[in-house]
Amino acid sequence: MSLLEQIRTCHRWDPAAYRPFIIDGISYGYMSAALAGRLSDFPAVFTVEPGQVTLSAGLRDFAGRSEAVAETVMRLTESGDLPKWRGEDFPVVRRWGDAPVMAIDRCAAAPSGSGASVSMSTGLQSAMASL
Repeated sequence: MSLLEQIRTCHRWDPAAYRPFIIDGISYGYMSAALAGRLSDFPAVFTVEPGQVTLSAGLRDFAGRSEAVAETVMRLTESGDLPKWRGEDFPVVRRWGDAPVMAIDRCAAAPSGSGASVSMSTGLQSAMASL
């Protein structure tokens, strides 16, 4: 892909096609509307509304959030809605150095829009996979 093609791809991004991913009232990134639609199948973990996806308020700590999201991600990998499970947990943070609010498998870090604290998966900062 030429540099000009890459620039054009970046300029095609449509914010209306993405939903904020909210944990404790704070946005941790954006995910595709298609992924948001699939998450509506997991109401104990996510509240999906037209304008945002919120992690369940009942999931209050790192371990509880990580476990509930891992179960959901595993089901989505089994159905083919997410790439292959990697077994590599990334901490979800808003900014480098912040305490993580949960961990998420590498296969879901970018599609979920979560701000995983590793350079190879920038979540919100990268063009996210659409389903």
